[in-house]
Amino acid sequence: MLKAAYLNEAEKLVLHKKYLVFLLLDVGFCLFYVLSRVLAGHFADSTFGGVDLFGDVMVGGLSVYLLFFLPLIALLGASDLFSSEYHDLSLRMLFLRPVERWKLFFAKTAAVFSLCFIFLAVHFTALLLLKLIFSHSLQGVLFAAEAYFLDLFPLLVVVLFFGFFQQLVRSSGSAVALSAVVYVIIVCIGRYVSLAGGLVFTEFLSWHSLWIGSTLPMGALMPKIGILLGTGIIFYCAGLELFDRKEI
Repeated sequence: MLKAAYLNEAEKLVLHKKYLVFLLLDVGFCLFYVLSRVLAGHFADSTFGGVDLFGDVMVGGLSVYLLFFLPLIALLGASDLFSSEYHDLSLRMLFLRPVERWKLFFAKTAAVFSLCFIFLAVHFTALLLLKLIFSHSLQGVLFAAEAYFLDLFPLLVVVLFFGFFQQLVRSSGSAVALSAVVYVIIVCIGRYVSLAGGLVFTEFLSWHSLWIGSTLPMGALMPKIGILLGTGIIFYCAGLELFDRKEI
């Protein structure tokens, strides 16, 4: 039942053409980013396509990508599977099926996370191919692969965050607006309020910077792991509780 529910929710997202458009825009952005680096290096010191120029091309814009673009995809996916189905009452048909609600909520959340994973994988692959084309080197690829893998964990918390906020409002447009506004507020708090910087989950979206090449001891990393894990558990349990009490 859980597998069938997940496949059903994932198929819903695949049928939305807008995600293909966003995927193409993502690849186009990767191409623009690499070409800008090539042209900048060429005009600076005539090192067209040098290996040094592409040393960090795969993780150079990863923080911005994780902070804004992937949360947008997670927000749209959560809206399509939660608030949009509340609004058009298609969720009623799901509740009539012999599937427990916790399995439905888990399947929807897993489908949204899978969508974000696909975007991240395509982004990595596109940059890898462009790096090979222009620099003919695999330097830094292992570091980038580890960084992308580690950043999946805070990305899951972002998905759970949007899944929770989709339960608070019945209207699809209002749910998207509320989720986006609250997310931006949390990002601003984490960036500009010094006392809250280490307590906000959005500050951990570049999770790889704390682990790869970091000199922080494990004792200093454990509170950060606890904050991220605890935040994810709270969002999941609260979202599941509201979803379980939802009446159509």
